[in-house]
Amino acid sequence: MSSTNWDDIARVINGLWPEANWGDEERSLWKKKLGGLDTLTLVDALEDVACKNKRKKPALVDVTESY
Repeated sequence: MSSTNWDDIARVINGLWPEANWGDEERSLWKKKLGGLDTLTLVDALEDVACKNKRKKPALVDVTESY
């Protein structure tokens, strides 16, 4: 799986941060910035951010830096 299936990534994000509230613009930005990335690497980055941060919602910059 080398290209991102955004529905799968969205499920991972929502599973790791179930209490986060996402606005439409925010969802669109995340999809725009992360949608073309390698799925396996992106999931690793998301899991890394989830382990390091205690926030109810991740920062996009943390995910891109971890990626």
